[in-house]
Amino acid sequence: MNATLSRRAGLALALLAAIGFCVANSVNALRKGGDFQAFLVAGRRMMAGAPLYTGSSVGEGVTWPPFLGLFFVPFAALDASSAVAARLAWYLFGLVCLAGGVRFWARSCSQGRAERLEVSSAAVFLPLLCVFFPLQTNFEHQNLNPLLLLLLGAATLAIARRRAALGGVLVGTATALKAFPALLIVYLVHRRIWAAAAAAAGTAATLTLLPILRYGREAYVRQLEMWWQISNGGWPTRGNNQSLFAAVDRLVTGFAEPHDMPSGDPVTAVVAAALALALLATFVVATWGARSRPDDVPRELAMITLLAVLLSPIAWEHYWVLLFPAFFVAYAETAPRPRLRAVLWTAAVLTSVLTPMTLGRRVFDEVRERSPMTAAALMVFGVTAGTTKRTTPSPRPD
Repeated sequence: MNATLSRRAGLALALLAAIGFCVANSVNALRKGGDFQAFLVAGRRMMAGAPLYTGSSVGEGVTWPPFLGLFFVPFAALDASSAVAARLAWYLFGLVCLAGGVRFWARSCSQGRAERLEVSSAAVFLPLLCVFFPLQTNFEHQNLNPLLLLLLGAATLAIARRRAALGGVLVGTATALKAFPALLIVYLVHRRIWAAAAAAAGTAATLTLLPILRYGREAYVRQLEMWWQISNGGWPTRGNNQSLFAAVDRLVTGFAEPHDMPSGDPVTAVVAAALALALLATFVVATWGARSRPDDVPRELAMITLLAVLLSPIAWEHYWVLLFPAFFVAYAETAPRPRLRAVLWTAAVLTSVLTPMTLGRRVFDEVRERSPMTAAALMVFGVTAGTTKRTTPSPRPD
């Protein structure tokens, strides 16, 4: 009886939190959403066959891979009829993607468990609270991180259930939309999940080239060149960029300096590259002795998704929505280890408690310059890597 009451209470709490979140962000959907407006610009230009990247620069305007413009053509068409309908459609689509992404990741990372995990259970609800502020920021700006969470969660579940080609298609779609999920393709090659790796690379390439049907070969090559120039034109290092590169640059140059663009200090490049290599090496070492079983894949993909966010040159605060699976894995693995659980809660505080509402805007901006979310990601990665169970690999059949 107590277990039933506890489960009902948890469900009621989760339902109330979801309703409050949806209602509060419906206002943002109608009044804010600057990222969605930029997505619509990309969709309109794709519809008209106009140059995608005119007037854009790093962090401003249309900066995403060309396929994103094609993806947003339906929303741009709806916006031409009703701006309110387009805003609400994108907002509702984001909520559905969030719910699906949480469900897929929870199911995939729980492979082999006897209990059935629901959103109201602590194992799901608390890791979701760990990324509450990034979620709020995502829906304030109306970005597409819930869609990426859905695609990568569905891909992980498919691969865990031995549907590697389907998983690869989903990873490739995420890569064509935002580029940085390409690190997951490298992981699939590392794990020799060849069907998934081939499907991911093929899907990413096909979707990236698909707009050539609208522009023609020569015009589309120019679009690709412009996107490449924007992507390599120097990344903004202001406080809301919590990437490893931006964090190192702010640390090297001093927090009192303005951080609109990279300082150009060679120390930044050397330190950032060394840390990135160390993180990747840590992942390889942590998983070196693990059997390449379906049950291993979700945990490792959660870790690689975290690294993909952290190592992306531009990682805005709302990217931390994609750390939900890593928080989920870390929460599950630290249950018998209170010290590691304390590290996890510290990371949660850095990610979702230090906000403008709790600190005030001025203090929050100063704290954000010190890269709290970068530190949180490193903590969660350390916890997941430290709790990885190393096993002797089984001999491969001839």
